[in-house]
Amino acid sequence: MNGSSMRLTGRSQRVLASVLVVVLAAAVVAIALPAYSQASPVPFSAFAHGSLSQVNSTGHSAILGARGLLPGQSTSGSVVITNTGAAAVFYLSTTNLIERAGGGGGRFSEKLVLTVTDITDHARPQTLYRGIIGDSTPVLLGVFQPGDAHTYRLTMSFPEGGSADNAFQGGQLSVQFDWTAVAE
Repeated sequence: MNGSSMRLTGRSQRVLASVLVVVLAAAVVAIALPAYSQASPVPFSAFAHGSLSQVNSTGHSAILGARGLLPGQSTSGSVVITNTGAAAVFYLSTTNLIERAGGGGGRFSEKLVLTVTDITDHARPQTLYRGIIGDSTPVLLGVFQPGDAHTYRLTMSFPEGGSADNAFQGGQLSVQFDWTAVAE
């Protein structure tokens, strides 16, 4: 291309967008929450739609993971998401939930609490979501202009529930986080 730029129109843009969707769809954000077990976390990456692009600060590492998470405990991790494409609305959603119930039938997808906090402005952190991890409702992260970067803290909490907590022993949960950019 010798320093010149290439302009795509019509069908070429649609083909390029489709290729980008297929390539980027393979990259996903994932965590593993194998409470009371020794399972390994699932790798982390990023996901986008269309010809938009984004970069995360953790590469192919898990945002968070927990081994032996006990009732009343939590674990946190943070990630920086940068918009390297055009202005877009960003969402975070959970997908590919894989679970093995505890010995007493306890299901982490119905117990663990996920909190998503935008900590870009450390003086004014904003909680964007707090709810049960099994809820697949997408979290609106906001509009990112080209070059915008936001830092998010994801916290997974195991609320205490008394003797009923024994039902979760031996259970495992793995969930994938998808960071999705949709053109404005």
